Amino acid sequence: MDIMKYLIVAGVSLIVAVIAGIMGNILSGVLIFILLFGGYILLNVTKVMKTDTPEVVATQGNNTPNPTATVPPKDN
Repeated sequence: MDIMKYLIVAGVSLIVAVIAGIMGNILSGVLIFILLFGGYILLNVTKVMKTDTPEVVATQGNNTPNPTATVPPKDN
């Protein structure tokens, strides 16, 4: 199902790129295609990164949540 979304976005990006290429030059059409399609891919990657991040709960010695504990930031 995800491949259909990418094909639809690639088709729309290609149509916009061809129109931009006719109105301007070929390089602007190629750059617009790369920006639109690449932006859509990066948008989906960031959505997956946000949903894959688990929530960390700090606990005390007796397995009760510690309200004063802080979790260090995740290094990427």
